[in-house]
Amino acid sequence: MLQMNLQFFAHKKGVGSTKNGRDQRGTKILPGNNVGLGGDDTLFALVDGVLRFERKGRDKKQASVYPVEQ
Repeated sequence: MLQMNLQFFAHKKGVGSTKNGRDQRGTKILPGNNVGLGGDDTLFALVDGVLRFERKGRDKKQASVYPVEQ
């Protein structure tokens, strides 16, 4: 009797994904009232207060900080 032991392997090597070609900043968020923009596009608050994300057009958002009145 003829007995065969066949093993099938992948024909391509498993290759990790590349990081090129992707927008590293994600969605477009613009600085609004009392918000600064750093050199690496980091948003930061200029005053203590409440953060609100507001729509700016169809596909953009704006981050604004409103001071809390006590």
